Amino acid sequence: MINTTNTSYDYLSEAVVEGGMLNEQGVMNVALSFFDLQRHIENDAGEKEVILFKQKLDIAKAFCASMSDWSFLMETMEYDESDIYNDEPVPVDEYEEQPNKVRGDMFTQGDSVYYHVYSPYKGFTYGYRLPSDCLKIKYIDSDVRIGFATKGRVMYCNFLGVSLDYISDKMNNVPIEFGYLVAYRCAIEMAHHLDPEGTAYQRATSELQQVYTILKQKDDDSFRLQNPPQNQFMDIDSSFWGYKV
Repeated sequence: MINTTNTSYDYLSEAVVEGGMLNEQGVMNVALSFFDLQRHIENDAGEKEVILFKQKLDIAKAFCASMSDWSFLMETMEYDESDIYNDEPVPVDEYEEQPNKVRGDMFTQGDSVYYHVYSPYKGFTYGYRLPSDCLKIKYIDSDVRIGFATKGRVMYCNFLGVSLDYISDKMNNVPIEFGYLVAYRCAIEMAHHLDPEGTAYQRATSELQQVYTILKQKDDDSFRLQNPPQNQFMDIDSSFWGYKV
């Protein structure tokens, strides 16, 4: 069999992360290094290793994104009352009480008067469609005490107009360590196909764990709780008592 490996190795100097975004050539270089292989992501696009890498890259990114609540993957979505998904207005003169329905405020549209009528879920009244890039909800209105429930791609809570902090799958501001994390995970996914009898799986797993430990500690240090004042939990005027009810 003819060895079609690209003979120009300039691409091997490609960075794993550039400008906060994953460089797929750089990620692939690191992943294939566990198998002593070198491929160019465009010139060797028909090679099985490049095809396999492209197949495994998305699942590797999703796996690494889900390993922790990474601060660099945090995004915020602002909702208002018009964004409510489960609102089915009913004319006032046609409204009847129904089980599993919650009547909201009255409003006027044109010459008609309606009630907002909501279909709740698990005791939460208002439903909002999750952003398409949402992997995991972190906070509502930056308050860990506010409850919610998800049903498919809809998030339910008990507040009109909220700010949603969530973990995103958009990787446009990632540190270099995260790029290596993805590369090592790609190598793990590819090892069963390219090195089933070898040690690539174990070596890539070890490297992933080391980089994860470094990145997790670094990311944990990006946040510190502020000690509350002594009267925080006793003074009714303190911020502790100011959260939404």
